[in-house]
Amino acid sequence: MSKVVIAPDSFKGSATSIEVAAAIAKGWQSVRPSDELIQIPFADGGEGTLLALEKAQPSAHRIYCPDISPDAYWLLLDDATAVVELAQVSGITHLAKLNPMGAHTFAFGQLLADAAKHSGVRRIFAALGGSASTDAGVGALMALGFEFLDRDGSAVGLGGAEISRIATIISAKAIAPPKGGVIVLVDVQSPLLGTNGTATVFAPQKGATPAQVLELDKALAHFVGISGHADSAGSGAAGGTAFGLCALWGATIRSGAETIAELSGLNSAIIGADLIIT
Repeated sequence: MSKVVIAPDSFKGSATSIEVAAAIAKGWQSVRPSDELIQIPFADGGEGTLLALEKAQPSAHRIYCPDISPDAYWLLLDDATAVVELAQVSGITHLAKLNPMGAHTFAFGQLLADAAKHSGVRRIFAALGGSASTDAGVGALMALGFEFLDRDGSAVGLGGAEISRIATIISAKAIAPPKGGVIVLVDVQSPLLGTNGTATVFAPQKGATPAQVLELDKALAHFVGISGHADSAGSGAAGGTAFGLCALWGATIRSGAETIAELSGLNSAIIGADLIIT
């Protein structure tokens, strides 16, 4: 008898990690019924993070936010950690048509705000990945109470195209993060700017033309200057949402895959395994 750990990520737009793991296990059992199969549906901080953690931690509670959408929720874990997933409300799979310049992260920010104001939350894991936008998280920060004004003192709009208009950032009405802080779980190590940056590498997947890629990269560079925060590896995650949350909300960056491996019990499950299917 062999010990087999089945730990797939989701198949974007086709099947959840839970469904994929179950299908693999069913197929394996059909030819090797005596093997010990351990199913650990996995995620790296992108879509499916909440489902994977719910499967691993059945005591986790869903906190629904019907004002955002009927199915919008975040998870409250036993250790007072809130897990909020960007892809659930601001993900690319939710768009009927790609909108590289106008897509934004406002709904994700609404989830973060709800978690931050919850009395039972000590810290927040913000799972980034699968985003539809390149807005540096400005939409999310707006939902958190930050104000972004242009040179005339008027509020800028939502979407990556608006970032270049930002002249002033006001944080007086911003919701404070929980005492334990905010950790953004990233699925890439891309910086915000440049040839390896989020606009250049990922915006084309979100529908951006070459000209729009250049416009977005220039807008992001402008935002870096306004925020006064340095670019770094991982800052480009989710269209730069990692950068925005770190620059203005004090978040720190951590590998989504490594963190979810710990939270899901994958690290302990693979000890002594004869085979791991990912």
